[in-house]
Amino acid sequence: MRRAIYTGVLCLCGIHAFGQKDTLLKFTTPPIEIREAVLDETGNLPAIDGVRIYGGKKSAFISPEKLNIDLSSNNSRQLFGRIPGIMVWESDGSGIQTGIATRGLSPNRSWEFNMRQNGYDIASDVFGYPEAYYTPPADAVKRIEVLRGASSLQYGPQFGGMINYVFDSAPATNGSATKIRQTFGSYSLFNNFISIGLRKNKFSFYSFYHRRSSDGWRQNSAYSTQTGFVSIGYDFNDKVKVKAEVTHSDMKSQQPGGLADAQFQDNAQQSSRARNWMSIPWNMMNVQLDIKASEKFQLEIKTFGLLATRGSVGFLDPITTADNVLSTTNDYAVRRVDSDRYQNIGTELRGKYVFNLFGNEQTLAFGARAYQAKTFRHQKGNGTTGFDYNMDLDSLGYKVNYVFGTKNYALFAEQALYVGKRLLLVPGVRFEQITASGSGTVNYNSGDIPLQERTVSKVLAGIGAEFHLNEKNEIYANASQAFRPMTFSEVVPSATTDIIDPNLKDSEALNIDLGVRGSWKNYLSYDVSVYQMNIQDRIGSYSLNSVRYVTNIGASLSKGVEMYVEGNVLSKFKEGKCGSLQPFASIAYNEATYSSWNDPTVQAGSSSDRTNKTVENAPRRIQRYGLTYKLKGFSATYQLNKVSEAFADALNTVTPNAAATSGLIPAYQVSDLSFAYKGKENYSLQMGVNNLFNESYFTRRAGGYPGPGLLPSNGRTIFFTFGIQI
Repeated sequence: MRRAIYTGVLCLCGIHAFGQKDTLLKFTTPPIEIREAVLDETGNLPAIDGVRIYGGKKSAFISPEKLNIDLSSNNSRQLFGRIPGIMVWESDGSGIQTGIATRGLSPNRSWEFNMRQNGYDIASDVFGYPEAYYTPPADAVKRIEVLRGASSLQYGPQFGGMINYVFDSAPATNGSATKIRQTFGSYSLFNNFISIGLRKNKFSFYSFYHRRSSDGWRQNSAYSTQTGFVSIGYDFNDKVKVKAEVTHSDMKSQQPGGLADAQFQDNAQQSSRARNWMSIPWNMMNVQLDIKASEKFQLEIKTFGLLATRGSVGFLDPITTADNVLSTTNDYAVRRVDSDRYQNIGTELRGKYVFNLFGNEQTLAFGARAYQAKTFRHQKGNGTTGFDYNMDLDSLGYKVNYVFGTKNYALFAEQALYVGKRLLLVPGVRFEQITASGSGTVNYNSGDIPLQERTVSKVLAGIGAEFHLNEKNEIYANASQAFRPMTFSEVVPSATTDIIDPNLKDSEALNIDLGVRGSWKNYLSYDVSVYQMNIQDRIGSYSLNSVRYVTNIGASLSKGVEMYVEGNVLSKFKEGKCGSLQPFASIAYNEATYSSWNDPTVQAGSSSDRTNKTVENAPRRIQRYGLTYKLKGFSATYQLNKVSEAFADALNTVTPNAAATSGLIPAYQVSDLSFAYKGKENYSLQMGVNNLFNESYFTRRAGGYPGPGLLPSNGRTIFFTFGIQI
């Protein structure tokens, strides 16, 4: 057994688990039965799900609609509270943009994850600019799938893994279903959600509309957002099905900017930036064709596209500079205007072939991808001196003008190989080719600056394993290679004097997991694991003789333990009399450090040397504890979030600078409490208090937009929700 487990994970040992009562394998014929997904509150993804293989990987799913949490504001610390190790930037109180990461990676707009909706990309450019400006409304999400670093073979090179938001759909049988949720809350919060699903023989239809607005907890933080979604499907027969869907999202938010530490201590709700705005219209399309040629051969083809814009206008000088810098004349300074346009199109083919070998049914999952993206970037324009959202420019136009292009082709395959009655091996390989190019101007009169067209080809490999101790407990292991392509910001000079290393390489990583998961009777389900992530050739910069050099400057190592445990202490009693009391603990310990830093301007061992220093924005401990009590239609949930201190910069600066862009991010703990009641007439009531004890804290110091400066998290807020299903 040990020899099989350690294949591909030579230097790491540990345990991993996740609650899964009815999803576990039975030792029948074939010896290991494929797990089927059971949509409970949380659990592991099945070993094989359609044309995808999740066996031997660290995976999880969340069913938001079954959790007693605040869905109206996309509260990430509650939404991902049962996934150990998820770091959340709570600097956007609107919940419009989600910033999450894991294992010491950057939470910046979740760009270390491959972010997907219904299985296709939602980021602006998956490779050149992988930031996810759009987040699906939690009210509409039926299930969130989370796959850690081993996802690189199936989904691409992001170090953090893959997150897929799966929407609800039309009823499984003929009929209709309507859901309505109305939420009112603090600071004029209004959240409206309505969905309609319909199935009639071979035709299916599902649509929702979501709108949310609020004045915001901080001054100058009002926002409004709306999302519409339509999905139309037609089943030609049991073997051929087609579905088309369109998503439109549009948001506009006022950005209150950062604070200095003294301002935060005095009043965390204050803001000295009243003229900063961002607007993001986001449009996505997808057509999916499912072909089930036989019980042994299946295909899924997705063709998807993105048309989107990001526009921002504001005064972005350090917080030490007053906004009305021309106060002698009572005039305000000219604001900076930035604008991006994104045009993407891609196709992914995934297939599954089942065959017999070693007396068992074996599954081969394979696929191909073709993707093309264009980004039109215009930055540093001189705008108006006004207060409203206005993208007007002076006669000089934008100082920075670039057009970036990305082309991507990939082939991948994974084999679920059952050996005997207890062992599952999952070797896999991926070939990735990425071509990036661009041209434009950095300064008004600098002339055209082309980016050398660059094509990189990579072969990634990995192997996973599961060994089933019994029907309810299993050990699993995985080792997978990954790489992170250079982003546009890393290869574009910020000034004409910048020098980009002509031998600049993509960052590479090896992700390793090993663990055990399972359950004990009906009382306990558990998930405990250890991991290691080694990143080489990290991209950075240094300055020498007033010239900025961009090169591969260092390496980092993340290692730690992640544990999830959930129980039911009243399960031995009749639930009708005593209800259920379900405590859970989601605990992660992560040590992320720079293992080397190759800056020729820094003397080894000096205070400026990053070697052995903690990676920025990487707290060592993330602990979340919760308790849910259910009795008939009533439920109450309490959740405590405890996060240890972190550093805002790689030099591990403790004392904050005047601009509040560097310095310690102190430890904090936040409590949330919510109550819900589901009536027999298909209606529901919910009320809750976020940040119950009004903790004053922050999770981020921003060097640029939407700061700069310290960005406070929301204080106490209250919400009330009424829902009905017809």
